[in-house]
Amino acid sequence: MKNEALANLHEELLHFLLNYRKESKYVDDPNFLFRPASDIEALKEGRWFYDSPRSGWVDIYFTESAEEMHCQNNLQFGINLDGWWSIGLHVPSHRQGGATGQFWERLIESFYNVARRFPQRRKISDAEQITLSPLDDNYRTGLPEAIDTLFQFFRQEELIENSDKEAFPHLSLVSKDIFQESLRVVNECRNRQKVKQVYLNGFQIKNYQGIKETRIDDLPPKPSWIFLTGENSFGKTCLLRALAIGLYGNEEDIITPRDKASDIQVNYRYAYQPHGEIDVSNKIGQPLFFRPLQTLAAYGPSRLEIQAQDSHQQQAKNSTATYNLFHGDGILKNIESELLISHYDAQDRFEELCKMLKALIPSLDKMELDKRRRKILYYEKAETDNGQIDSFDPIGYEQLASGMRSIVAMAGDIYLRLSDAQQKMHDSLLKEADLEKPFSDDYPSHAPNELFGIVIVDELDLHLHPKWQRELPGLLSKVFPNVQFVASTHSPIPLLGAPNIESTLIY
Repeated sequence: MKNEALANLHEELLHFLLNYRKESKYVDDPNFLFRPASDIEALKEGRWFYDSPRSGWVDIYFTESAEEMHCQNNLQFGINLDGWWSIGLHVPSHRQGGATGQFWERLIESFYNVARRFPQRRKISDAEQITLSPLDDNYRTGLPEAIDTLFQFFRQEELIENSDKEAFPHLSLVSKDIFQESLRVVNECRNRQKVKQVYLNGFQIKNYQGIKETRIDDLPPKPSWIFLTGENSFGKTCLLRALAIGLYGNEEDIITPRDKASDIQVNYRYAYQPHGEIDVSNKIGQPLFFRPLQTLAAYGPSRLEIQAQDSHQQQAKNSTATYNLFHGDGILKNIESELLISHYDAQDRFEELCKMLKALIPSLDKMELDKRRRKILYYEKAETDNGQIDSFDPIGYEQLASGMRSIVAMAGDIYLRLSDAQQKMHDSLLKEADLEKPFSDDYPSHAPNELFGIVIVDELDLHLHPKWQRELPGLLSKVFPNVQFVASTHSPIPLLGAPNIESTLIY
C-alpha cells in the first residue's frame, strides 16, 4: 500500500534538490543519487530516493563510494517524516588512520557550525557510524546550509575538480551520466502520474498589508468554490493577493513582499488519477522549497482588456498569471486569436471553444468567423413574447456588453493559461532531465473539462446583472469541473448559484 506521507516527502525533496542544483554557488549543477531503476515498485509509489518506510526516513546522497553498498564510505543526509534530520557518515575502520583519517575528521569538523553539537560515534562491525543531529531540527531551514557546507568543503579539498574514485577513494561526486539517466527514469514515472485536480488545503498569513494575522488549517477536501465576503476595506483583496503569492511566488512577477515581518504560507494538494494525493506547503521565507503552482490564474476587478492579436504569441509584461490581480492595467490572453487560428488549423478545437463560451453565456446563439475581415462575430439571441428565439445582428467583441465581454475574456484566459501551463508542466520533466525528445507523444488533453488548477477572482459580481451573478458560478464549474475557484464578492447572489452547497466554502 502506498505511503502518501512518505511520497510527499520524496517529492518535496526532489523539488528542493532540483532548485538547489540550479542555485548552487559552490559547484555547477551538483548531482545527487536516486533509487536504482530496478526498484520499479518503489518508484511507482513516488519514492525517488533510498528510504526506510517503517521508520519514515529518506536518505539523500551527493557522493558515490568505492564500496558496493551505497552507504559504505559515504555521507548521507537523512530526513524524517516528522521534520527531523541528521548528517551521517559511515567510515570503514581501515580508513580511519593517516591522511584518510585526517580527511574524515576535517569533513566532520566542517559540519560543526551547522549542527552546533559534537557528533555521536558508534562502532558497527568493521566501521564507525558518525551521526550529527543538528540543534535546528527543521530540515527546511537547516538542510540547505548543510549541503552548502558539503560543497564548500569539496571545493577547499579540490575534490570537485578531482572527483574520481581512484585519485580520491574517500568520497567522489555522483557522476552526471548516472544522475541524468536516473532522473530520466524518475521523470518517466512522474509523467505517468496524471494530475486530475488541485485545490487549497490551508493557509497562514501574518503582517501582509492590512492583515495582521489569519489562518485556516485543513480546509474541507475539494471545495469547488471558496467565497470571501465582507464590506469594503475588510481585506478581501489582500487575502486573495496573499494566496496568489503563496501559490505562485515570484514565478513571473515580483509580488513577494520585501518586508521581512511578512510571513505567508499556503498549502495545496494535487489529486492524481486513478488515486493518490501529494501535499505541497509553500512558505515565502523558504525559496528552495517553494513549488509554484503552474496552473494558476488570478484576476482583479478589471478584466475586460485582451491582448492585441499581433501579440498573441508573446508573453506581455502585463498579461502574466498574477499581474491582473495586483495592477489595474492587466490584459488577458486573446481567446479571439485562438479561435481564429483554430478555425483554420483545428476545426474540432474551434467548435470546442465555441461550445465552451456558449455554455457560459446562455444568451449567446453562435459564433462564426468573418473571413474577409478575419474577425470573430458573436450572435446574441432573445426569446420573443410568443416563445420564439430571435437572433440579433452579429457584433464584434468590442461591441459586446461589458458583462459578456468580462465572461468571454476571463473564460478564454482561463482556458489558454491553464492549457499552456499543463503543456509546460509536461515539457519541464524533459528539461529537468536534459532530454530533447519527449518520452511519448501523449500530451495533456486541452479539453476544458480536463483542465485543472486554481482560479482567483476579485469582485466576481462586477459588470454582471444579478441573474448572471447567480448563474456564473455553476456555469464555470460545469465547463471547468476540475478547477477550484476562490472569489471575493460584495453581493450574496453568487453564493446562491454555487454548484453544490456541500462543496462550497463561505468566509
